[in-house]
Amino acid sequence: MRSLCGATRPRRVLGPQFWRKAPQVFRLLHNHLLQEGGPAQCKSRRQNPGTQVSQDLAPAAAATLRQSSKQHGDEDISNMCCQHGDGDTAGGHAAVACNLHSVTGWTYLTQSMCGSTTTELKATKRRRRHVLSTRRRRQRSWARRRGMRPAERDWLDASDTERVWLLMSPLNTKKSVKETFGYKLRTMDAAYKIMQEQCASQHWPLPTKEAYAVWLKYMHLYPAFKDARQTLSIHGYVDGVSDRYMVTQVLPAGYALALALKKDGTMLNWGDRLAGEYGAWNHGAHFDECFTHIWDGFPLPVQKPGTWYGDAEFLYQGKYKACVYKGHLAISFWGGIVACSGPHPGTKNDNVIWEEECLGPKAIYPSLPGEWGLGDMAYISCLRILTSRRHPKPGSSERAWDKFDEFGRHLIAHYRSRVEIVIKKLKSHGWCQAIFRGSEDVLKRMFIATSHLTALEIKQDFDIDKKMMFECVGPWPHRFY
Repeated sequence: MRSLCGATRPRRVLGPQFWRKAPQVFRLLHNHLLQEGGPAQCKSRRQNPGTQVSQDLAPAAAATLRQSSKQHGDEDISNMCCQHGDGDTAGGHAAVACNLHSVTGWTYLTQSMCGSTTTELKATKRRRRHVLSTRRRRQRSWARRRGMRPAERDWLDASDTERVWLLMSPLNTKKSVKETFGYKLRTMDAAYKIMQEQCASQHWPLPTKEAYAVWLKYMHLYPAFKDARQTLSIHGYVDGVSDRYMVTQVLPAGYALALALKKDGTMLNWGDRLAGEYGAWNHGAHFDECFTHIWDGFPLPVQKPGTWYGDAEFLYQGKYKACVYKGHLAISFWGGIVACSGPHPGTKNDNVIWEEECLGPKAIYPSLPGEWGLGDMAYISCLRILTSRRHPKPGSSERAWDKFDEFGRHLIAHYRSRVEIVIKKLKSHGWCQAIFRGSEDVLKRMFIATSHLTALEIKQDFDIDKKMMFECVGPWPHRFY
């Protein structure tokens, strides 16, 4: 709450009832002083009444304050008036005036009751002056930023390394970077720094920033061959992308990016489901102890091969009625990607992929004893993967479908929809949405880069913005039974 003069409320000087009744109390006290002829001689707060006001007003003012506080039922005011004396001494009234000044900032009222300005009051005025000046500076800064264009505002917020990517975008804004290259500005900059570190440690040739930007733009927009030259150009950096530039610069940059991100291993970490803050918040409201992840697979449509008895017999999936590769993904309950593998042949089912990756001594994503996960009906045969129950066939000896089965199906579908949202975010790029036309090697590099960059972007939202994709509960460790 603010006082009558605009000063901010101090630390718990008085009780809450005092602050509700403060305007009435100060109005009574002010009227009493005016009747006595004190501050009436001072028309403006900026004028210094000095010693023109008699100190005889202090006992009467304190008595009025004590009486009004009793009428309004506030004991804090009455106690404040009595804690420094019985109300008849000048020291007690001066202390009351100092407290009132710290609360309200009434300079002329304090000086009229005390007779002079003390060191404590000067310090209070200095603090008030500092708060007001700081507030004005912030208001001017906010007003200046509101008047800026988005490009100027983003340029001030960006670091020195991030400004290069701003200049490569058409509008020089963070939003333009996201729309052009498919990822946030900080994600794009962090991925290039990781590639720099890995290339330096492994003694690989470092791709140029222009080739790296063109590769991200190619994955996100994925233009047709006839439009690629103009679409992939970067104004001021790359004026038209030729076939030679694509083969000698852009594709090696894509290979180096995929190898560096996979070698780094911090973006896709199976241990994040249990360790650190990622694991402490990895709980659902209904699955808060032994459930740690959610599995699902997704298709990547590709062009049909020329001969059937080659790759096509391993790629055609009747479920999608197309030739596809498949990706396999696991997320935590708050949305972080903890596992991603692929591309797998389209004819391989999700439960087969899970058994190859999660079971056996050479498992890539092993589970702890008592650890559980969620999945759709494709994982019904998998160990410790909770799925909904199938409807019993007519005439079978199985238990009939009841309301508890219906509740369980909707509950699992509610949490399993989270992995669908993450998959949609991962597949929000042109090469995933259109039919892929290219070699299997390029497809693998694109898949590795896209999965790791998406995981990095989600982690940055969690670490920097403290923002999770989905609501969860925590923080506490998991318990397995």
